[in-house]
Amino acid sequence: MRFFALIMLFFSQIMAVHADELLEPEQAFKFSAQLVDADHLEVRYKIADGYYLYRNKLKFTLNGATLGAPQFPAGKIKQDPTFGSVETYHNEVRVKLPFTRTDATTITLKSSAQGCAEAGVC
Repeated sequence: MRFFALIMLFFSQIMAVHADELLEPEQAFKFSAQLVDADHLEVRYKIADGYYLYRNKLKFTLNGATLGAPQFPAGKIKQDPTFGSVETYHNEVRVKLPFTRTDATTITLKSSAQGCAEAGVC
């Protein structure tokens, strides 16, 4: 039992060290968006070294316009212990969002994403 407790203490100290080194999500995944033309937005995530985003966890909604199908670039396939075979993005991803305006005078974009550190922390 004592051996098990020492191993758990060792691993908890390793995780604490890694947790101190992790970036805040806003730093690890820097978000920006811009209007490309009258019918398209481009969403950009600048991804810090040692981090990645899941393609299937990138979600977008628009208020004031009808969103078309997002146009994703090809990513890298990863065998994830939790999600299985998934497509991921490293360094940067740019997603083109086609839309059709409604009668609204403003358009509001909402984006959500899930990413992880290569160290195994999401």
